[in-house]
Amino acid sequence: TLAVWIGTWIGSVIAFLLGRFVLTALSESLAEKYKVKAAFDAVVKKQGVKFIILLRLCALVPYNVFNYAISITAVSIRDYIIGGVGMIPLIGLYVFAGTTVGSLTEAMETNEMMGMMEEEKSNRIVFYITLITGLLVLVGIIVWITIVVKKQLNEAIKKG
Repeated sequence: TLAVWIGTWIGSVIAFLLGRFVLTALSESLAEKYKVKAAFDAVVKKQGVKFIILLRLCALVPYNVFNYAISITAVSIRDYIIGGVGMIPLIGLYVFAGTTVGSLTEAMETNEMMGMMEEEKSNRIVFYITLITGLLVLVGIIVWITIVVKKQLNEAIKKG
């Protein structure tokens, strides 16, 4: 998760800097498409880092669009960089989901259960049930966070 987050964070900072200093026209067209620039500008001036973290926690905002769209707002580069910590929960979910699916796929392909004693089989089944349950709980948490963040963002934008 840490390695993926560092790579994603570095990529997002580069995209932000490109959007701010090189690809301004593209960034502005993205912002017009989503019609959020004015609202974002008003909120970023007051809440900076908090606002960026909230947007990063929200699974409804695609990172690639976010990086460019936010680059034309009044957010400071410092606030944007610090706000990257908000990506960690979603990245953790993606990594966990990938490893869980990988483990389950590998177990199915290798017929891992064949030749095991009954106790080993039941332990392995409990392990896979735990993996699947953990994945479902994480997805539920991310959905809940997204709902809470969306509510917070709507309130922050209304206060402007």
